[in-house]
Amino acid sequence: MSGGQVYERGTPEAVLIAGVLKNELGVPVRWIETASRNTAENARFSRRLLARAHIRRVVLVTSAAHIPRARAAFKRVGIEVLSAATDYQSGSSHTWLDWRPLAGALGLSAAALYEWLGRVWYRLRY
Repeated sequence: MSGGQVYERGTPEAVLIAGVLKNELGVPVRWIETASRNTAENARFSRRLLARAHIRRVVLVTSAAHIPRARAAFKRVGIEVLSAATDYQSGSSHTWLDWRPLAGALGLSAAALYEWLGRVWYRLRY
């Protein structure tokens, strides 16, 4: 599991998710990385942690919109990724009414824009 603290205070994401896997699904977690603050650091810090066990391939579970940027970050540090995307968003239109502006569509647009700008930033920064 990889994921640091999203906010200044609180439990790191990796600890929260590891708890769910262990306590609710009965799946033990062997490696937990809690220092990262973003996806690039998730990849770098996970590589260090997993290198000790000679692991070079992982299952990457994240939202479907985030998979391309996350895959690239892990590939950049030498980790092969098997994608397990979640949180798919669909919106196939069936009538002309589906093209009306809606608040939910604005949220999807913001998420898409965030990922596209993130990809550009990661190419420039990492």
